[in-house]
Amino acid sequence: MKISEQKLHSKDGFGSIKELIATVSCSHALAVNPRAGDYLQTLIERNTIIDSFVSDDEWISAAKQFSENVYTGYSSKPLLKIEDATYDAIIVSEDIGYADDCDAMLKEYFRLLKPKGALLGGIFNIRYAGNINSFLRDKGLYEKNKLCGSGLISLDGLLERLGGLGFCSADVYNLQDDGEDCTAYTAVSNKNVKPVAQEIFSTKIHFIQAVK
Repeated sequence: MKISEQKLHSKDGFGSIKELIATVSCSHALAVNPRAGDYLQTLIERNTIIDSFVSDDEWISAAKQFSENVYTGYSSKPLLKIEDATYDAIIVSEDIGYADDCDAMLKEYFRLLKPKGALLGGIFNIRYAGNINSFLRDKGLYEKNKLCGSGLISLDGLLERLGGLGFCSADVYNLQDDGEDCTAYTAVSNKNVKPVAQEIFSTKIHFIQAVK
């Protein structure tokens, strides 16, 4: 799988997803846990057919307001009823790895995408300085928000999974937090045979656009 790094103009999570959505041309999309669907406005204005997969009961009614079909459940099983190659794009509004059956879910995403279809979403960066600080202080995950859950999967691990499924390329966008001090971790890393760039420690979320 060909992997490239790209730049984002947006400085926040939902803004980043909106930015990626604006680059995708699609007539039929699957939105995973879209909540009120605010970030899907571009697709709605384009008269895109939107289906939703919702794992939280409280958001089912909201999804019905803008969705052709709403699938519910806590695993990939509800997606099995959907035909192969249905969607031009699948948009995940929470951490892509935040699922009990992550590999099964990724497999379904690949199956449901048309050729050249795009999987859009983000994952928390495990090596983000704020996360490391929190783990060292035994406080668990540094931040929990509505965009990403409390689960963590490494970027390398996710890209390896996507490549193994057959995705042909992936663009990675790193959402930075310039306010987090990461100099100490960069200094330690510089002693390694293969140092990690400072940008890695200052990245809060990796956003991925993987193409089938």
